[in-house]
Amino acid sequence: MIPSRLRPLATAPALLLIAVAITFAVLWRGVLFGHQGLIGGDILNNIPPWTAGTPPMHARNDLVSDPVTQFVPWLTSVRQQWLAGHIPLWNPDAFAGAPLLANDQSAVFSPFTLVALPFAPARGYSLAMLFKLVVAGVGMGVFLRQLRVGYTAAIVAGIAYASSSFMVDWLGHPQSAVAAIFPWAFASVELWLQTRRRLALLGLAAAVALQFLAGHAETTLHLGLMLAFYVAVRALVLERWRWQAIAGVAAAAALGTALAGVQLVPFLTELGNSTLVSDRSATGVGFGHLLAGELISWILPNGLGNPGIDNLPGPAPNYLEATGFIGVGALVLGGLGIVHSLKTRRSVGFALGISVVLAAGVVYGPLSQVAGRLPLLSSSSNARMIVVICFGMAAFAGLGVEAVLRMRPRWSAGRAASAGWALLGVGATALVGVVVLGLMLAAQGKAVDGLLPQWHGNVGFWVLEAGLSLLAALCFLAAAALGRGGSGAAAGLACLVLAEGAIFAGPLQPRVPLANDPPPSATMTWLQEHRADGAVAGRALAMIPNLATEYGVRDVRGVDVTIDPRVRLYWSHADPGYDDRTFYTQLDRPGPAWLAAAGVRYYVSAPADVPAGATPVIQNPGFTLSSVAGTRPFAFSAAAVVAAAGADDAVSKLAADPLGPVVVESAGVGQPAAHADVSLTRQDAGAVDLDVSATAPATVVVLQSYTPDWKAQVDGAATPVRAADVLFQSFTVPAGHHLVTLRYQPASVTFGLIASALGIVGLAALFAVPFALARRRTPRRGAGSGSG
Repeated sequence: MIPSRLRPLATAPALLLIAVAITFAVLWRGVLFGHQGLIGGDILNNIPPWTAGTPPMHARNDLVSDPVTQFVPWLTSVRQQWLAGHIPLWNPDAFAGAPLLANDQSAVFSPFTLVALPFAPARGYSLAMLFKLVVAGVGMGVFLRQLRVGYTAAIVAGIAYASSSFMVDWLGHPQSAVAAIFPWAFASVELWLQTRRRLALLGLAAAVALQFLAGHAETTLHLGLMLAFYVAVRALVLERWRWQAIAGVAAAAALGTALAGVQLVPFLTELGNSTLVSDRSATGVGFGHLLAGELISWILPNGLGNPGIDNLPGPAPNYLEATGFIGVGALVLGGLGIVHSLKTRRSVGFALGISVVLAAGVVYGPLSQVAGRLPLLSSSSNARMIVVICFGMAAFAGLGVEAVLRMRPRWSAGRAASAGWALLGVGATALVGVVVLGLMLAAQGKAVDGLLPQWHGNVGFWVLEAGLSLLAALCFLAAAALGRGGSGAAAGLACLVLAEGAIFAGPLQPRVPLANDPPPSATMTWLQEHRADGAVAGRALAMIPNLATEYGVRDVRGVDVTIDPRVRLYWSHADPGYDDRTFYTQLDRPGPAWLAAAGVRYYVSAPADVPAGATPVIQNPGFTLSSVAGTRPFAFSAAAVVAAAGADDAVSKLAADPLGPVVVESAGVGQPAAHADVSLTRQDAGAVDLDVSATAPATVVVLQSYTPDWKAQVDGAATPVRAADVLFQSFTVPAGHHLVTLRYQPASVTFGLIASALGIVGLAALFAVPFALARRRTPRRGAGSGSG
């Protein structure tokens, strides 16, 4: 007898939720309790200066390097600045300084960033990754509940989406952050279409704003197109207020976009200053697609290897890009859900189904030639429209569970009933087999690949796992059709979806001790202690461009999708082997004078690639840290100045002698040159203070990336900031002693704040105006009555 207070926990949905919670805790217990991180800092063990002459070590997953090299370093800077009490606008430790908020993927205002802030960066980012899974799963469940399905069906849809390939493969990237929030937008749309409650529009505006703030425009584009199509189809079946419904959604989406203005406007401004869109369009990135053969990954995601298990890259071009998966059980349920929805919710089935078909056509080739010619999609990696397929099929999986629960016997009792019970037994046995295979994987890791022979190139272990999953799903469905169904078959299918999700999601993200995120490096510690000496750089990916941010060390290299053209102009002339096609600024053999002119004091390279004139400081068998000769200080007065008409003119003049006269872009107007004592009194993110004593009018140069958004004041009076030596900043001071302040004050952030404020006002009006009009239309009690 179950006590009355525990009876709610004995229901099928409650038991399923408990099973989900237990599975989640078991899979990521080390991360939840603070022993491990999901960042994968072990990839640095084979990269100077973390190698330090040690034998090569295999990383747990080489494909998930971006969180190590990009997102955690950005989070480090973001966290420092938030805790210092100001908006993180500028990263002083990469590219001689670079916009931080405006690079978008730093996701300064993302809810997942805010979750990470109370913790050290590696742990905070790991917890934020897990939080994405929760947000995605719960959001999908809420969306299904708005479609009036039961709790079990909604939970299954949430499991399928949270453990889908797009969420799991990109869990450490902002792609998954956007994808995690979008189900909430769909849920808000459904609530609005069904109830016309303005609260739904508030939810939609919030979801639109938060997904923009999550920091990945490409995923926003793909899921945004799906949402727009869904709204159009769902609204057109309304009989009375379809255009008002569409207008409400459009207004909420516009207000949500405005709310995100504080991040969106700076990003769009920075995007307009870069060549990213034109470069992508010119290279035909929008026409890219996967081969039709990659469809097998939906059944055998690990059949060709899994980098998180056996270090194999998986299907071409790599596991992250090519794998599609929601689980075999969820796929079977999804097929049933499509049929069921076209009978019971035709517009929902049509909207989701057509979206999935179109996305599949783009991802796997037939429609890629069309997508590559469309605005925006022409510069997008459209193979990542897999997210649309994952979303739609996860929703259909939930609708499939509802169909199972509604099944009625098609045959009379007797033999059919016995066959139904037998099928339930076979399905349960196959499910147990799937669970056993999952436990074997957890115990043996990559050794499972050798347990069974290959089948058509696919690892036999994973063929068996997929076969058992398919057998279990089909047996449960057949049992339901024979009348032994409903709840028993639905429970079995729900457990199958959970088991497959755990097997897929568990291994990919590497569990690394937090002390090794990043691993210890005596050289990096030494550079931390000498960071006041000047900036650093390295050949190719040595020291990883951008990673120095975690150590508070300035690196003139970095990584950014919206790279400043001045960075490319300077370093491509300094080094004919310069390359930034992967968004990492990689040097090959830069000229020593160019390094010194950029303020580079220390350079990491192979022993044979030490720059001419540099002095080795730290030597290891695999790398040398050398000191560059003649390095310029961060701030100094120019002994000689040459005027240039623009950046191209400046770089041609600079090439004659990088350490010679400073080249100032002043439209041909000469700038003063004289000795001045320049002392640095403050150097923070977005703020530099100098104490200058000049014997005569002088030009002061600051080795910080030039942008018109930096403003200078000399003794409180504004003075122009001009580009110096292509990449850096300069300004003039009169003779005498002066206090100089430089502040990063981007106009785009001001406009973004205004847009966000207007969004708040618009949302307030959305609620207040109809309420006020309703009050005016309602006559007050006693109005119009005579006296006497």
